[in-house]
Amino acid sequence: MTMSLSSEEQLTRDVLAQLAGCPDARLQSVMAALVRHLHAFVREGDGWSVDCDFVLEPAAA
Repeated sequence: MTMSLSSEEQLTRDVLAQLAGCPDARLQSVMAALVRHLHAFVREGDGWSVDCDFVLEPAAA
């Protein structure tokens, strides 16, 4: 299964929205940067979305 760019961008926004409630501002900032960079890295690679299906499976349930 491959995700469309729109779905991948929405996934990033959804994760960042979850982090918005973090009570520790520094942790929220570091984790948000990590999520943005990791998601961009995965989008840049070939076939990574297939390799990362196990990450998305719980979200689909």
